[in-house]
Amino acid sequence: MTFKTLFALNVAKVPTIDQINDIGREYPTRECKYQEEKHWGFKPFEGKAGTSEEYVTPLNNGRWLHLQISLFKPMLPAAVVRRHVDARIKELTEERGEAPGSKEKREIKEQVRQSLLPKAFQTESVYQVVFDKNTKQLWLEVTSEALQTDILRLLRRCLGSVSVTPLFDSSNLPSKFAAWVAGTSDLPSGFRVGDSAKAIDPNDPKATITLSHEALMEPDIQTVLETRMLKQLGLESANISAVINDQSFLKSIKLSVDTSDADADRDHMMTLWATEISELLAALSADIGATEMPNNQDSETYDTTSDQL
Repeated sequence: MTFKTLFALNVAKVPTIDQINDIGREYPTRECKYQEEKHWGFKPFEGKAGTSEEYVTPLNNGRWLHLQISLFKPMLPAAVVRRHVDARIKELTEERGEAPGSKEKREIKEQVRQSLLPKAFQTESVYQVVFDKNTKQLWLEVTSEALQTDILRLLRRCLGSVSVTPLFDSSNLPSKFAAWVAGTSDLPSGFRVGDSAKAIDPNDPKATITLSHEALMEPDIQTVLETRMLKQLGLESANISAVINDQSFLKSIKLSVDTSDADADRDHMMTLWATEISELLAALSADIGATEMPNNQDSETYDTTSDQL
């Protein structure tokens, strides 16, 4: 399974295969218990139980370490919670002769949520993670800072310490996007402007223009974009295309080869994908790479005695 989205980080040190398997067996994925509203854990690879690849798949002679992190969350539809809350408020109103105040209504809602959690169906979301030993990078299949924070928190609690910094400098990306589109700045080596973009009016952020399957280099479109701030931009090369936003998240990643082919070898296709991603990240880093690097880890081994999430 390849990533469609990605956030890249520099990492001070890459854990070993044994370390990842150890924490995977100690902190496996599972459904939420009791009043838990979410649970993060490591998901084993199918058919690999009891092997050295149970929780991590080494690719390209161990250069890339591929693992899966799973999030379980109970499903509590708002309509269901509201129905139970309304019933409880009605019951109290009839008992007292007056409706509960706003503070008590909030307390009732929380009580209802807690009572429903153990009975709720649960959803599982699986996020791919890759460590690149050659470049000391960490790739996360996320599109939000909240998900990034949760996954890093899990890794840090299990490994003891994971020092990271963003791979890209996102402080002035809208200006960089504009320069690429206008042709006043060289694009990353081997890449050209794609056919998608999102822009806002600086004076009215709600006025958003989303362009898809458009020739962004056409004069008419450039005239429109000149008066707006680019929030994301599509880039493409002969082998890969992606959209990068102003927070340096990569989205809509596509390879010229179909890596989802059910008949293809999974590890081979993942290796092909990782090779192309590495070239994309290297090209972007040469242009927008961050200068801050993570602090080196003091210990040669990770502490895996952290509490269960």
